[in-house]
Amino acid sequence: MKKPSVTIGIPAYNEAQNIAVLLKFLLRQTRNMYSLRKILVISDGSTDGTVKACRELQHDLITVVDRKKRKGMNETENEIISLTDTDYLIFLNADVLPLDFTFIDKLIKPFLHNEKIGIVGGNTIPAQHQTIIEWVLAAGHELKQFIYTQIRSSDNIYLCHGRVRALSRKIYKNLTFPVNVPEDAFSYLYCKQLNKHFKFEKNACVYFRSPQTLADHARQSHRFRIGKNNLSSYFSPEVIEKHYNIPVWLLLKSIAWFGFYHPVSTSAFIVLVIITKLLYRNIKVETERWAPSKSSKSLI
Repeated sequence: MKKPSVTIGIPAYNEAQNIAVLLKFLLRQTRNMYSLRKILVISDGSTDGTVKACRELQHDLITVVDRKKRKGMNETENEIISLTDTDYLIFLNADVLPLDFTFIDKLIKPFLHNEKIGIVGGNTIPAQHQTIIEWVLAAGHELKQFIYTQIRSSDNIYLCHGRVRALSRKIYKNLTFPVNVPEDAFSYLYCKQLNKHFKFEKNACVYFRSPQTLADHARQSHRFRIGKNNLSSYFSPEVIEKHYNIPVWLLLKSIAWFGFYHPVSTSAFIVLVIITKLLYRNIKVETERWAPSKSSKSLI
């Protein structure tokens, strides 16, 4: 039986600290479930050694586009789509690392068992923390993942995130991301609009680094809120509310459970959320190109 073809698309903006290691991990992946057509890296106006680091690997499966003008994540992913014609397209952030060498196989496997699946989302594991802020955010990530996996049997917008997701050709080929929306959430709502399923694959894991400073965390949080509001230009308020809704009982139960077993980290995370809202409520975030969190770039 012929294996389905796969393209891995990586938008990259000043990712020299991590991208070469990521590419080496991807080249060493097992390919039991798929045939890897190419790894496509588009440098979105990088000013560091991102392009050089990629090209030094000199591998036939790696294609690097050195775009001099920065256009942002959404336009970069649109360009990746335009250059892809494989059965599946995996979007991967440049600042993550796979947990193991079967990561891609695990992402592709759900598609092969259910043709109604349009998107498969991977799991995320915080890297070893280096600052107190990062430790608190890692604890908050664990709490949020606990909540998200209980919403609609893990089929929800929160688990369809930008760090890693695989899209079938039926989803990505006619997909165009508007410049001012969270592309991960947009892809989830688009998938649902086409009556396709989302599958969260908890065993397909990548490491990521949380922001190490309060200011970087505030920018990420504010970006999330702005992006959600901007989705209303493309989907009805009822659809957005339905997919973003977290039942109050689930939220309170989860906080109580984590507060009992992890009182210090849970309390610290709640305090951090409050402080962020109070101190950074007027923070300005670029809505079209999404200024990245510099403190979350390096995993090694």
